Amino acid sequence: MCILNFWGQGALQNFGICNRKPFSFYSIVSMQVNHDNGRINTENDSMYEREGLKVRASKDINAGDQIYATYDKCVDCMSIADIFGTSEILKDFGFVEDYPHRYVYMDQDIWFEIHNEDAGLTVHWDQRNVDDDDELYPEVTEESGLEFLKEELSRIHDAAARLLNKQGDIPDREWDTIYNYYMAVSVDLHTVIKAVKDTYAHEEL
Repeated sequence: MCILNFWGQGALQNFGICNRKPFSFYSIVSMQVNHDNGRINTENDSMYEREGLKVRASKDINAGDQIYATYDKCVDCMSIADIFGTSEILKDFGFVEDYPHRYVYMDQDIWFEIHNEDAGLTVHWDQRNVDDDDELYPEVTEESGLEFLKEELSRIHDAAARLLNKQGDIPDREWDTIYNYYMAVSVDLHTVIKAVKDTYAHEEL
């Protein structure tokens, strides 16, 4: 089933879309297609296809169901998944995404996702499909990356203690977004830190 069909790059350019940032296409259809990497129910061709960009249902969609796509794993997003995560979604689109959450700390060589599964929150290390010249980010260990994540969690808590004690003139919606982001990051960092500790505690038994 074809949901949306935009013909040619000329039509996209009329909406102010920059070819160097093709993922901005979703600003056109933000009222029809929302981001949720955990509930994607569409698929699409490249916006550079000769016949134009087509978005199709990837599974059954009932009348009244929300239509979901991805803002950072799309066909034309190039390697943005290498560097784009929950924090970048907030920065560029203004909302805290639902699970799964992704965190990329490039300078520390850390990449992981937190998924909300039946068993609870689980940690997923880098499992992207990469080119032969690229490498996956390594798993965090007690010797590599764990101390940074502890420091990052401490930094987040310190910032919240200073900045989240009074709303002031910040509009309710913005305040809620800030608080939701703080909660997401603090819970997710705690989850990954505990997972690493539990792994090494189990290996020492």
